[in-house]
Amino acid sequence: MGLAKIIGFTVLSGVVIIGATYAYRAYETAQAGNKIEVVIKTVKVHKVDLTGIDIWTNIQLQNPTQTEISITQPFVRLTSKNGTVASSSVSSTTFNLAPLSNTDLETISIKIGMLQLISFLTQISFKFPTTADTIDKKITYLITEIATIVTDLALAIEYSTYANGFAYSAKQALSI
Repeated sequence: MGLAKIIGFTVLSGVVIIGATYAYRAYETAQAGNKIEVVIKTVKVHKVDLTGIDIWTNIQLQNPTQTEISITQPFVRLTSKNGTVASSSVSSTTFNLAPLSNTDLETISIKIGMLQLISFLTQISFKFPTTADTIDKKITYLITEIATIVTDLALAIEYSTYANGFAYSAKQALSI
């Protein structure tokens, strides 16, 4: 066997080993990313004013795997059966999740502008009962029927992120 063949075989073997190692790490990372749990800990109305409503959500990332994972801050959308209601700002902030650990993220803000809010509220199809003839009775009725309204609107939080470079997304229905 000539020297050129030996060098060619050595280079080819190295490329195959490096490629196989990279493919295995990519597979391992993808499997770990699929096991990441995104837990919505709280969703609360932070501020209401003439410009709209600020909703704050706190998210915890859970890594039940033996692999350390680098994850970008999730992009969060509030959706209804008719589409997107509002979304958070996009961020390139990354977090390192240690193996077998939980990480609480910074508060994520979702702003619903007043025009969006008015458009969204027109999707609610309900009628006040005839006994709700004053504003306080209408407010009481809305409060008691909020669970039905939320169910009818099919409100959900969607989040998407990247775990070690691989896209990951999930959706969680909101219920009261």
